[in-house]
Amino acid sequence: MRVFIDVGGHHGQSLLEALHPRYGFEQIHTIEPSRACVERLQQFRDRRIVVHHCGLGKAGGEAVLHGAGHKGASLFLDKPAAAGFDDETIRVVDVAEWMRAHVSPADENYLKLNCEGAEADILERMADAGQAGWFKGILLSMDIEKIPSQQGRTASIKALAQTLGNVSFRESYIQRSTRGSLTVWLNDVVPAVTPSFASRVRYALGLHLDGASMIRQWKQRIRAVVAPFRGIRSN
Repeated sequence: MRVFIDVGGHHGQSLLEALHPRYGFEQIHTIEPSRACVERLQQFRDRRIVVHHCGLGKAGGEAVLHGAGHKGASLFLDKPAAAGFDDETIRVVDVAEWMRAHVSPADENYLKLNCEGAEADILERMADAGQAGWFKGILLSMDIEKIPSQQGRTASIKALAQTLGNVSFRESYIQRSTRGSLTVWLNDVVPAVTPSFASRVRYALGLHLDGASMIRQWKQRIRAVVAPFRGIRSN
């Protein structure tokens, strides 16, 4: 089975890409600690998606998520965050326990880590538990570089990633393309499949989206089609 795991789901930006039929994912886990974001994620209409309302870390327990709901929300108080977002007490699950419960090393697994500083603990814990090798590819966002209290770990995490051999850095993909780092990475590491006609139609129609998002997508497409003709009429 081909599986995608999205750590740091936010509003489902990564789901929009991972759901594309060209990747052939048969199961998609999205992990998000913010209550408001989880409510957004649960509005997706695709049976392959499993939403997990928690954060992952090196140990289980509770923690404070600063700026909950913002795309830069973090467990670290010294990470720059947007004003106007409240803190939220969240549940954190030991990543090794979560992986044992939800991931099979026999499957074809892909992992995205974009979790605003928690990625260092997660990657180290997975490596210690022998689980990093369960993945064909790991896309790692080095958010610790933005956090003063965590910047000293940058060299060791990059060295660990190099040792593991299956880790790609999101920052390098941002520099390569304007198409989106996840899109470029998935096209690099996930073998293409030939999707069924039904799956292509479902995706094109936006049937995997909630009703409001599907309508918004169609309005955008209609405007894009109509725009050139408006220019002709005005001339």
